[in-house]
Amino acid sequence: MYSANASGVEKRVVILDPASGTANLGDHIISEAVHRIIRDAADGCVRVLPISVHQKPSAAQLDLMHDADVVIAGGSNLINFRYWPLRDGRWNNSLFSLLKMKNVILLGVGASSASDRSNLFGRYLYDSVLSRHFIHSVRDEFTANMMRGHGFSNVLNTTCPTMWSLSSAHVAEIPPFKSSKVIFTLTDYHRDYVSDKTMISYLLNSYEEVYFWPQGYYDYKYLEELGVVSGIIVVSPDVASFDAVISLGGIDYVGTRLHAGIRALQKKCRTIVVSIDNRAREISRDTGLVAIDRERVSSLKEIIEGDIHQKIRLPEENITLWKSQLKDLLRG
Repeated sequence: MYSANASGVEKRVVILDPASGTANLGDHIISEAVHRIIRDAADGCVRVLPISVHQKPSAAQLDLMHDADVVIAGGSNLINFRYWPLRDGRWNNSLFSLLKMKNVILLGVGASSASDRSNLFGRYLYDSVLSRHFIHSVRDEFTANMMRGHGFSNVLNTTCPTMWSLSSAHVAEIPPFKSSKVIFTLTDYHRDYVSDKTMISYLLNSYEEVYFWPQGYYDYKYLEELGVVSGIIVVSPDVASFDAVISLGGIDYVGTRLHAGIRALQKKCRTIVVSIDNRAREISRDTGLVAIDRERVSSLKEIIEGDIHQKIRLPEENITLWKSQLKDLLRG
């Protein structure tokens, strides 16, 4: 229902959106959570304006940001203090846009493990663009410490916004025992032919039905290169199709795509994330998400056959503090 806030007018929120202009469906899962959090905080009268972080903003989009009540960078791997403005696609800016964009607030944003080094462009980008007054939400302690090390004391680790709905009551309803079916993922840009083929072999031997979801654009091509397509049911490359499979019940998730795994947890599926970089490792360390390093894939079969009692530790106080800030901004 449309309702006015305390000032009697609608608020305008620009989301620097990871789902726009990308073929990675995991960014759509992140974006959905970001939009939900913003609408819940606004409680009615808000106009949400998504702008892609993967494409340089136009003059009209920069005007939207300038006129917005709040600008939020919503999730994904945006933090990179070693930044090159003409070739960094994670947060695609021009020098002109850096002069126009101000007071951006982070929501569940992360950094890659290689981003701890910095250069002049990187320091200038974040010093110019990010708010020094409002609290930033980042997805793990690694990113929080990195930002603090670069002078941002207004940072809280809230974990990824896709996990905020994983309450103790919700997670308690996830079956601990192995299902008869499994859906898995691969990561086309981070290949390990031996380990990934071993993982798939375990799945084919352990489950009656094996599904594959190509979250990334070249994931299916990678599966073909592994030579193990036979006996695998391929799910259409969209989030709705993935949801349809995992919502039926009686299916596990195993794979290298972190946000497919979190989506499976949202749908109360038994989940094992296979870590290929610092993202799953850091979130697993902070929250207790069940994850194993791909280098330890030989232990996967034992984990699959055993019971998994998933417990998630959420930084509730940090989440509440960040939400309260947003409510004050949007309802005032």
